[in-house]
Parts: sequence; C-alpha cells; structure tokens
Amino acid sequence: MQLENIKAVLSFLGDSIIILNKNAEILYCNSAFCDLFGYTSEQVLNKNLSILVGQNHKISNRSGLSKYKNSCSSLKEMLENNTLLCEDSQGRQFQTEISISSLQTDNETLEIALVHDISSHEQEKREKEILIRSDFLTTLYNKRYLHELTEPDSSFLANYDSIGVLYLDLDKFKPINDQYGHETGDEVLKVISLRIKNSIRFSDMAFRVGGDEFVIFIFNVQTEEDLFTLARKVCDSIENLTHVAGQTIHVRASIGACLYPYHVDDIQKAINLADQMMYQAKETGETIATVH
Repeated sequence: MQLENIKAVLSFLGDSIIILNKNAEILYCNSAFCDLFGYTSEQVLNKNLSILVGQNHKISNRSGLSKYKNSCSSLKEMLENNTLLCEDSQGRQFQTEISISSLQTDNETLEIALVHDISSHEQEKREKEILIRSDFLTTLYNKRYLHELTEPDSSFLANYDSIGVLYLDLDKFKPINDQYGHETGDEVLKVISLRIKNSIRFSDMAFRVGGDEFVIFIFNVQTEEDLFTLARKVCDSIENLTHVAGQTIHVRASIGACLYPYHVDDIQKAINLADQMMYQAKETGETIATVH
C-alpha cells in the first residue's frame, strides 16, 4: 500500500493520528492532531517524535527513542503503559494514551499512532483517589489510608529513616457536642484539623482515625527531644481559643508520642504504643507523654 493512499484514508478520521518511520520521525499528521497540539502540519513533519514531549520529560524518553531507532522495534516498547506525557505548542503538558499499529507499505514498515488526550480522565482519577483517602469532614487523611500505608507489604516505610508517631485525642469533646450541638462540634473539628495541618510540615501527614482522635506522622525525626518539641507545637496550636458559631470554646488535647523504629520496630505497634501513651497523658494530666 502506498503512503499517500494511507494518508487519504486517515485524513477523514476524527482521531488524532500521526505516522512515524523507523527513526521516530513524523511523516504525517491529520487535522485532529494539529488541533490537539496547536501545531501546523508544516511545523511537525519530518521532526522527531520528541517535539511532542515536554522539555523536562525528553531525557527520560531518550533511551526509548534510541531503542526504537536502533532495533526498529514497536514504538510500544518505549511507552510506559502506552501513555506519554506530552506538551503542546503553548507549553501545556497533558497525559496522552497512545494506540500503535505497525503497517507495511511498499517501501518500509511504519507506525500509525492514535493519540488521545486523557488528562481530564487522569485528573478525575487523582481526585477520586484523594476522596478515597480523605476524611469527609476534615479533609485530613482517613483511617483507611493509614491502614493502607502501614500494611506489612507496604513499601511506604522504606522512604523514611524514622517516623515520629503522635496519637492525639481531644479532651472532654463529648460535652462540647452535648452543650453546643453536633454541628458546632463538627465545626470545632474542622478548625482543630486545620490547626494540626498548619503546625506540621507539608511533607508530614495527619489522619483522623476516630471522632476526635488523630494520628500524625512526623518524618525523619532525629531524637526524642525533637519529637517532644514537635508534639508541643501541635498541642499549643490546638489549645488556642476556638471561636465557632458565636461561641468561644476552649479545646485541650492529650498526645502520646512514639519514635519508630527506635522505640519499636513495627509501625502498627508504634501507633498502638503512642495510643497507650496518650491515655497515660490523660491520666496524669501531662498533656504529652512520650516513650522513654
């Protein structure tokens, strides 16, 4: 089959389509492709496929492009899960899904690629993942996600040398609900959760694991003293007066602290130990109790 005949057929299709040779050079693009990337056909013809890849992403694809050129293997082999992070003429990056078929012409083997913009799908997927992992009331991470990260087969822990575990419970929160109502109680929880989030680093994590119970991961804590200082910072932020629904409410917290893996080498046991220390803090009125 002649290349010109193939082009004539593809020009009528609504999908974004390109044809590439063994050097990953673009021999043809249809109007849908030009609309997607913002290029004219003259701007991309005979250019390498890398013109479609963002500058920061070109290096990671260079080895794949070289493999394609040298072995004439299917272009699929250079694409992870048949997806590629692309960049249009204005610098907008978006995720694409690429379906590829090889085609033998009279003179050579070509690759026909259908390019689909899946950025909106990927965004929806990310938003859904965030919802699954988040507490509906406070937007902190939820108990389910905490369990997911701390399962025995999770690779999460390998990223950190140590984790300071804080188990936090609001003191006498039930009377707040009883006196002011559950809607006011929920607003208090939102305020407290925001204070917790603002008192830790962006890289740390806070989870709501019960009605008024929270677990906080402080990553790469070096000493027990550092952990106590961080716990005090969280506690002080919570104990500021809370103004909700025309009411001024004083909220106090008790915190148990444990340093993984120094106090215990199992993260679930570290959480449980921090929980035990939290109850010790309640009983002694110390506010913060740490493992020694």
